[in-house]
Amino acid sequence: MPTRWLSATIVVFWLGTNGWLFYHEVWPTLRPGQPPPMTIDLIQEAKKESYVNWSVTQNGRAVFKAKTSVKRLGPEVFELTADYVQRPRDAQATFTFAQVHRMHSSYRVTQEGNLLAVRVEIGATLSKKSVGDVVLTIAGTVESGRLAPHLRISSPALSKPFEKDLPAVAVPARGSVLLPLHPVDRIRGLRPGQAWTVPLLEPIGDSLNEWFGIGGGARFLHPRIRDETAPLPERREDVPCLVIDYRGDDLKASTWVEEATGRVLRQDAEIGGDRWVMQRD
Repeated sequence: MPTRWLSATIVVFWLGTNGWLFYHEVWPTLRPGQPPPMTIDLIQEAKKESYVNWSVTQNGRAVFKAKTSVKRLGPEVFELTADYVQRPRDAQATFTFAQVHRMHSSYRVTQEGNLLAVRVEIGATLSKKSVGDVVLTIAGTVESGRLAPHLRISSPALSKPFEKDLPAVAVPARGSVLLPLHPVDRIRGLRPGQAWTVPLLEPIGDSLNEWFGIGGGARFLHPRIRDETAPLPERREDVPCLVIDYRGDDLKASTWVEEATGRVLRQDAEIGGDRWVMQRD
């Protein structure tokens, strides 16, 4: 097992970047207390063959430029990717033990949103001088309803990469994937005042917790669409948005969806005392 500082770094990296999957059942009609029929048209998104550009801030400081896209891999299989790159003029994205300078995430899903595979790669410089630059990769595929991620850590300071198969965890089916720090292009089917409860699905975080012996249990989020539209923050023009507020144990996030088009324009989250914002360029 890695030393304590490295173990903590792994947890901070994952939970502080793309560690969430909001999972909800798909219902043909809206029922009281149940998720709304949110629609993410992956077929339409894949036809565009283009990137969506985002500006990323941490605690109000510009830290990354991001690009997200959807690619069709087969009749019912799609890949959602996100690349985060630090520009020379950007501030350092900081975590407890590191400065992160690039991130990449990809998720393979079915048309219905069921998770098939995940891969996250993070390049960072650790504050511990004897280690310095590292590349952290966590990847895995879902087989028989379970995800068994593989961890790889490489660094010039290591004689060989550290590799570890992490514990397998269950991944429920019949869900849709919604990634607050990996935004989709559009969400349709929203109406003011809707409220529901969804389980919080964190397969890699759950696997790491099992490895560290932290344990866990079922956790839930309580999304609600605000009763009134709100203008998009930090924009001069008035862009009315439907805003989904997510609340849960130690998690707070919001998604801003343009009322007229369903385009996702902004997603913000508070994680570990930091406020992360992704705003569409």
